[in-house]
Amino acid sequence: MCVLHFTSPCKDRQHSATANLRGHFFTQVLQKNLLLMGIHCVVFAKLTQSQENKTYKVLLVRFLVVPLAKANCEIMSQLSEFVGAKVEAQRAFFASGATLPYKFRIEQLKRLAEALDEWEAPLCEAVWKDLHKSKEEAILTELSIVKGEIRNHIGHLRRWMRTRRVSSPLKMVPSRTRIQTEPLGTTLIISPWNYPIQLLLNPLVGAISAGCTAVLKTSPAV
Repeated sequence: MCVLHFTSPCKDRQHSATANLRGHFFTQVLQKNLLLMGIHCVVFAKLTQSQENKTYKVLLVRFLVVPLAKANCEIMSQLSEFVGAKVEAQRAFFASGATLPYKFRIEQLKRLAEALDEWEAPLCEAVWKDLHKSKEEAILTELSIVKGEIRNHIGHLRRWMRTRRVSSPLKMVPSRTRIQTEPLGTTLIISPWNYPIQLLLNPLVGAISAGCTAVLKTSPAV
């Protein structure tokens, strides 16, 4: 058994509640990361307030990492099944060939752009709570970059998908040579903490344009 500590300074009660929720989310992500590293365990978290003064309330989170042999195997089994089912669903959808047509890819890009417009306010609020980025900064450094990427892909996707003729090597004459782009399958996209929206969704735009399916994983730090 090992113990990990995580502290989060909070300026008011609202941020204290937010840190409490993030601590619970952090627990889940920590458990998943350990599982991906081959460390089979269950993580228990206990949040306690300490070091209170006029300016800050500090939440201390104690994570108890218990080996699987001493924990509930059912919890780990459910987690493994959940992640496995999501990955297999993406692989099955890709294998169906639904992602290959140009029309489908363009439709998905447009739906992603519409979702960004619809969820702009909640996303900006979340970035403020987690990273204290203002709405203007969130739009400038996160959302607008993803929207620009979407517009660029919509404008150029048809040309990118075309089969391109190239010259044949001398030893292959009189054959004809072409380059044809094809998607590879299901992709895993993991974002860092500092630009959680831009660096998660920008690669997703490329995956959609390429005709791939994707599994997204956010950073455990936000």
